[in-house]
Amino acid sequence: VFLDTHINDERDVWKMVKSGEIDMWRSEDRLCMKDGGEIWILQSMKAIRDDDGELVSSLGIIQDITDRKHAEQAIQENEHRLQELTQLYRDAISAADAVPISFDNVEHRIAHVGEGITELTGYAPEDFTIEVLRHLRIERRFLDEGVDNQDHLWAMINAGEKEVWSSEDRLLTRNGDEIWLLQAMRAVRDSDGTVVGTLGILQDITERKRAEAELVLR
Repeated sequence: VFLDTHINDERDVWKMVKSGEIDMWRSEDRLCMKDGGEIWILQSMKAIRDDDGELVSSLGIIQDITDRKHAEQAIQENEHRLQELTQLYRDAISAADAVPISFDNVEHRIAHVGEGITELTGYAPEDFTIEVLRHLRIERRFLDEGVDNQDHLWAMINAGEKEVWSSEDRLLTRNGDEIWLLQAMRAVRDSDGTVVGTLGILQDITERKRAEAELVLR
């Protein structure tokens, strides 16, 4: 894979080097080793010319970039997996009274939130960030037995002890109203079992919470 946008293959390289159009070029090469394994290397090369400008040799370095290529592949696979699962959630929730939401744990951001978030909070989907969510949240109650707080929850998730969880969150909306949201989430893991994201729904339970409060007062 040649990294220079104007180079398509090795024939282009030598044609351009011999004509004097380029003196430096780079490529990423996937090689099969003697033991049958595969590695990726980065070749960075420079043409060596004589006094008349004729090409006499080339000089450069070779770097092992196998770990970097594997990391890039893992990120791409995780992003694709998260996109597929997010689309499934969007399709499944579109007819329900809930808002789909997904978090990218690698980049620590909200990957997607449904259009309904505007009606709930007053924020457009593109403006509803993790920072905004934390700012709006007044209170959070985890509904899972044995979960005391968020740190405890994530310790259990990262240890593989929990895959799904839910909480009731009291938020202050953009216009100053208080609402209650049910947040029901599940972990998204890569092939190694590492959590790369979360998917779930936000559901307005304000009326239910008010009714519960009135029953307590009676």
